[in-house]
Amino acid sequence: MHVLDVRITWNRLEQTIVGIFISLACPASFLIAAWWTSAGLSIFHVVPISDQGIATIALAGLGLGILLDVLCLKRWTARFYDVDWRLAVPIYLYWVMIATASFMGLPLGTVTLGILAGLYLGRRHRHAAMPEEVFARLVRTGSLQVAAMTGVASLGVGVLALGDAYIVADIQRVLGTSPSTTRFALGPALVVVLSLILVAVQYWCTRTAATLAFRWRRRA
Repeated sequence: MHVLDVRITWNRLEQTIVGIFISLACPASFLIAAWWTSAGLSIFHVVPISDQGIATIALAGLGLGILLDVLCLKRWTARFYDVDWRLAVPIYLYWVMIATASFMGLPLGTVTLGILAGLYLGRRHRHAAMPEEVFARLVRTGSLQVAAMTGVASLGVGVLALGDAYIVADIQRVLGTSPSTTRFALGPALVVVLSLILVAVQYWCTRTAATLAFRWRRRA
């Protein structure tokens, strides 16, 4: 997909919101990346890193994010709706992982992230002066892609949950089934059904958010 050329004058409120969003998201991204990477290397005994060392590395990541904010925030804000999809998609996937882990597998984080993605899609196409009929087609594709990412994350969480004996026992008690039937038949079926429902909910939320954002025509 080609990079959109943003030419519409921004609303001052929108500029401020985007600037605040980037100024928070950038340090948070580097903080979590440094923290998770150093903790993972320590947990799996790849590199011996103490708890204090993990904290120091995490703070270094935070400092790097703040430094990038100072150096690049103005430019990033101006080009927010013109970012290449080859960069935007990996960043979104990274935050899907963060949202999934932060909410301990509950879909609230990923659904909220999908709504934010919808708002971004809508404003991106509005600023690019996209004709409404073209936008209607593109937003369906974009919403499906976001919903698919949410669904994959949900499936992953469901598979991990079925490996937990306590969760399987709870399902078995509610459904009144045997352990083997619960773990190998009803459990996986339940995970798939719930994931499909979540995909449908995410698609609707993302598409609705994108449509509302696209139709917001206020100017500075």
